[in-house]
Amino acid sequence: MDPSGNRFNPVYNKEGKPLGNTSEGFTGMPLISQGDGEHNWSSMTADAACKLDGVTTYDAVRDKLSGEAKSNIWTNIVTHFEGKRFFDLIFSMDDLITDIQNNTSDKVAVCLNFLALSFNDSL
Repeated sequence: MDPSGNRFNPVYNKEGKPLGNTSEGFTGMPLISQGDGEHNWSSMTADAACKLDGVTTYDAVRDKLSGEAKSNIWTNIVTHFEGKRFFDLIFSMDDLITDIQNNTSDKVAVCLNFLALSFNDSL
């Protein structure tokens, strides 16, 4: 992750469907494309993608996205962390769901806070 926010990717459409990643890979804040993603995202840098008509950062349009679109985006992002170590915890979607259902959210809070800091954004 690039906590400074200097690189923006992956790329999603306005419904939250993943369209691809810029050439830097899965790092930085997400980009939102107002189109259907007919671009070859992996062949362009995040800076080049940001200059395309209808492409902007998640932060710039978050208030305009539906709850379902936001859920789709963050669910997709979180799945990329499956099996990753956060301090002394290993992230697992199954653990996340179980902890939420059982209201035992200490592990969830640590992981989500780390993700929020990584994206310089609040979930």
